[in-house]
Amino acid sequence: MNIKFTLSLLFILFINFNVFADEYLWTGASSTSFNAAGNWTVLGLVPSDGPGSSDNITIPDVSGASNIFPVTSQAESVVAVTVNSGATLTLGSADNFTVSGAFNASAGTLTFTAAANLILNGTVASSGLGAFTESTGTVTYGSGSAQDIDSDDYHHLVISGGATKTSQGSISVAGTLTVQAGATYDLVATTTTVTGTSTIAGTINIDGSGVYDANGAFDGTGSTINQDGTSRLQMSGTVTALGTLDDGAGTVEYDGGTQNVLADAYFNLEIDQSGTKTAQGTITAAGTLTVQTGATYDLVATTTTVTGTSTIAGTINIDGSGVYDANGAFDGTGSTINQDG
Repeated sequence: MNIKFTLSLLFILFINFNVFADEYLWTGASSTSFNAAGNWTVLGLVPSDGPGSSDNITIPDVSGASNIFPVTSQAESVVAVTVNSGATLTLGSADNFTVSGAFNASAGTLTFTAAANLILNGTVASSGLGAFTESTGTVTYGSGSAQDIDSDDYHHLVISGGATKTSQGSISVAGTLTVQAGATYDLVATTTTVTGTSTIAGTINIDGSGVYDANGAFDGTGSTINQDGTSRLQMSGTVTALGTLDDGAGTVEYDGGTQNVLADAYFNLEIDQSGTKTAQGTITAAGTLTVQTGATYDLVATTTTVTGTSTIAGTINIDGSGVYDANGAFDGTGSTINQDG
């Protein structure tokens, strides 16, 4: 009986140690090395290895002890991450740092000192990126399930996985924003501003009063762009493609310098800022078309058809065999209308 009991107990312990994640607690006892076993404890003991893909990590404030915080130097994978108040996690190598479970640095600091890629495949706490340094690196929301996108300033932002990723507030991206094929980025009624290139191969939903402000190049090849309410898609760089564009609601605005206006079916179309915006083919606007003061819309030898109101305060050029077909009200107050051919 004693032997059976002992074997049963050993079996239970074996299962526990192999099924449940170890809880790694940072001490920084010897260095800043994230993967050095001597910088961690598990159940109060120094483990034989650093944390791995089946482990949870907690980084406490050790400023009153070692005053040494972890810095990664290679690719790392863990289950869950908690960075406590007064603590810092630094991603110091141009590698992936993959978190399969919960991520919460809301009370701490997350710093990139290299072009690391923080891959978040689990739940991200509200304000979960904490005091986040976004001067370099990439944050990827990659879960196959729905995720909330932390309202923050990013360097590069990637939306991947097969479910909807929902913005929790204003988002600013200093570098590039990528929505991969099969992924959905839902802005709801918030604003996302992208300084660099927007590459949209999946779906973006711009809802209510939401704004997607693309200040760099915009490539929507293969995408689906859904809009409702008074939502706006604003583009000031080179626009390569708009994919499948929703023409039932919202406004698309070309607000850069010299730009090509893609041949497409729009709901509301707005031409803004100086520089000529040139139609690349047949354009329809089921709602309104607006040319703001100082802006020029050049139809060349194409046709633009507007179902709703045309408000022209700038310049329109209708060249050669070009046609501007205003089926709704037309207000050209302050405008210049040039025709030839």
